[in-house]
Amino acid sequence: MNAYDITQNPEGTKKELRRISNRNSLMLIGIIAVLNVLGAVLLSLKFNEDITMMLSLGLQFLVVFPIAAILRNLDSRTDTGDKPRNVFVTLTSYFRKPEQPLPYILKWTVICMGLCYLANIISMLFFLLLESLTGRHLSDTLQSVLAGSDSTAQRVFVFISVAVLAPVFEELLFRGVLLNRTLKYGGWLAVFMSGLMFAMFHMNYSQLLYAFVLGVVFGYIALKTKSILPVIFAHFFVNLFGALQSVFMSQLPPGQLEAAFSNETAAMLESNPSAFMPMLIIGSIQLAVSVGGLFLFIFEVPIKKNFRIDNPCPQISSGKKVLTYLTAPATVVAIVLLVVMTLINAGVFVIAN
Repeated sequence: MNAYDITQNPEGTKKELRRISNRNSLMLIGIIAVLNVLGAVLLSLKFNEDITMMLSLGLQFLVVFPIAAILRNLDSRTDTGDKPRNVFVTLTSYFRKPEQPLPYILKWTVICMGLCYLANIISMLFFLLLESLTGRHLSDTLQSVLAGSDSTAQRVFVFISVAVLAPVFEELLFRGVLLNRTLKYGGWLAVFMSGLMFAMFHMNYSQLLYAFVLGVVFGYIALKTKSILPVIFAHFFVNLFGALQSVFMSQLPPGQLEAAFSNETAAMLESNPSAFMPMLIIGSIQLAVSVGGLFLFIFEVPIKKNFRIDNPCPQISSGKKVLTYLTAPATVVAIVLLVVMTLINAGVFVIAN
């Protein structure tokens, strides 16, 4: 029996799955370590804020993520036992022509919007309740970045990073490399694990739920279309609304954004309606698309055959596969690290200078 045969030996299969999990998680740990070192170096160089932000985001998406994807694919021979292939051919295969028509891709893009919107509302309500019960304010790093862009250069680069670079390189990493490295142990296992790590990798409490939901839906779309191109498009479409709103938020005078979310909302809109009008228009479009997406999903759910994904490893239950994946040593370390980083970013833990 081949050492990589996953149909005959359950214990051997669990051992191989644990190995895959370790390698996937080591990739993520390596990315976090490199990004933190680069961040420290950039801060020590004392560039102005524009240059520091552009270098940080540029290095993350254009250098660190692609190198991580290449290195993980170089390691894929030990995952599969296959003869080594050209790593660049393997990476470009993720961008193959989708096997589903355009209407299918557009439908699931709109569904992504709806599920993201619903998950975001649930998450916001939960953390508002948590803040109310604990009396502790949590810091949202995403909003700080989106609304904190003061210069035109920052706004442009944040927009490009959120709307263009993040969809391409995050999907390459999570729905390309990570999902495909786990796929032979079960389609839904690969979808859920890549979605979970995608959500946690954002290290921002406010994104956990909707990023997980999006990660799962993105993984499903990638498997159904056998390409990450539709997922990049859906990711771009979702991020586009946030990126556009960030541009308009950053142009508001100091204090107006906070007032817009307080009991002064009506007075602010009456005194300066033009400042908020673009945000209201974008928000209205987003709401309309999201409601449509939720209705499409409701109609889709009863058609169970649409959600069937191949399971090449049926001899091990889904629960055991999830447990095996999540208890791999490097994955445990990665999860603990990501949870701690999320708590630090939220202001729960404070690191002394």
